[in-house]
Amino acid sequence: MASKASNLNMREISMKDFKNLIKTMIEFEQFSPILCLGKSGIGKTESIIQVAKEMGIGYKELRLINYTETDLIGIPTIEKTDGGTLVTRWAQMGRLPVADQDGEVGILVLDEVCSATRTVRAAAYQLMDSSRSVGDYKLPDKWLIVALGNGPEDGGVFEGLEAAFLSRAKCMRVDPNLDSWMNWALQAGVNPAVTGFISFQPQSLWDLDLESEYGAEVYPCPRSWKSLSDLLNKAEAKRGGMLDNNSVLMYSSICVGEKTGLSFAAFYQYMDKTVSVDEILNGTADANVRNVDRQVVYLQIQTVIGAVTEVLKTTKKGNDWTEEGYKKVANAVRWAIKVAESVMDIGVTILSELGKNVPDFVSMVITNGDTFDEMCPEFMEFASSHSIAFARTDS
Repeated sequence: MASKASNLNMREISMKDFKNLIKTMIEFEQFSPILCLGKSGIGKTESIIQVAKEMGIGYKELRLINYTETDLIGIPTIEKTDGGTLVTRWAQMGRLPVADQDGEVGILVLDEVCSATRTVRAAAYQLMDSSRSVGDYKLPDKWLIVALGNGPEDGGVFEGLEAAFLSRAKCMRVDPNLDSWMNWALQAGVNPAVTGFISFQPQSLWDLDLESEYGAEVYPCPRSWKSLSDLLNKAEAKRGGMLDNNSVLMYSSICVGEKTGLSFAAFYQYMDKTVSVDEILNGTADANVRNVDRQVVYLQIQTVIGAVTEVLKTTKKGNDWTEEGYKKVANAVRWAIKVAESVMDIGVTILSELGKNVPDFVSMVITNGDTFDEMCPEFMEFASSHSIAFARTDS
């Protein structure tokens, strides 16, 4: 967490709260700008892209460090009016949103605001004040500006922020919060070995040595973990199963650094000791997980949660799910309950994490509870008896 001196008097919130705030502002039609600072590589931009997709609205992005003041204001040209008067017009670049082609409602991200020059930020002020215009361009009425950057001690380039910029926005910091990232990771299909490792070693979610004698080094952060996940997912799909240790060590080291990469590669090898998720979803898996290694526990939890999330996503039809979807989720829940009979912590954690991080799971067992009860009557009895974090209520 940033020190009081370096947080620029901004409150720190979770990524989940940040996303919810953006949604709320748009739903309430409050389009005054938002400024959010945070550590490098924690997924600020990606989270906003996800919000735009979830809400079905427009999205445009300007990395201010790549632009000049003239790019934003426009290139001046001289035109003659019908009356013969010469006037100055500003030819705008095509990156700014236009309602007719980009949507009536949307989000314009001004990224790397703290790394841009003062003159570029000064031009951006004009989009953020009451006129919402720069040169001859006017931002559509229902587009929200979200400015993003890194603070003085966040591992990025910090050239400063002027009081005039801060006064035009609702200002906050976002924290690389484990729960918020796990919630995002499940929806984004992050490889279960990655989510399992982060659960096992949460300090590795973001681990940059800001006092390194070399100034910078390869480090693990949400962005680099997503990069590693993409490599693993594609390589596993091509191979049709687990990867060899040399491949995992190479992939992890080039993404999150050698030190963390070594630990991750060792952790990954426990994958072959987990129970098959296909067997769990089909109702044929062995629920005896006594005396398993601690690493296997974290991997097993994440493989089950990831598998259930994928089933919920691929079998959803409107506001309901197919019979196959209900059966597979019911089998997974039934398996977790059987696991809990021998190792309570594992079974309870699987169910509570599903309730906490997978909204569709909550919808299936509450909103569509009658159907789920027919498939898995054991769930209500177990939930009532053990008071797990996911609490079933009537709606």
